[in-house]
Amino acid sequence: MDLFPKICIRTQNHAGGQHPWATMDDMTLLKSAGLFGRDIATGKEGFNLAAIMLLGKDDMILNVAPSYVTDALVRKVNVTRYDDREIIRTNLIESYE
Repeated sequence: MDLFPKICIRTQNHAGGQHPWATMDDMTLLKSAGLFGRDIATGKEGFNLAAIMLLGKDDMILNVAPSYVTDALVRKVNVTRYDDREIIRTNLIESYE
């Protein structure tokens, strides 16, 4: 939930200062983005996998997708080999930074 202000600022900047998410509360924002909804098979409401991957804590992501990592490579000197490598194991919003 601490990522919501950051998300709202990014969407406003991308939309030229006017975006509907800036005026929505957190749950309305999640529903409008399709991150919270009803499971058709069970009828239960809750967060989907996209919500966990975008906003989840590291331990929750590890529980639902144990093999998820972002492998960031930097190629500057020799383009056939990499100069630096970073393995990122956090949600997609934080890994973008």
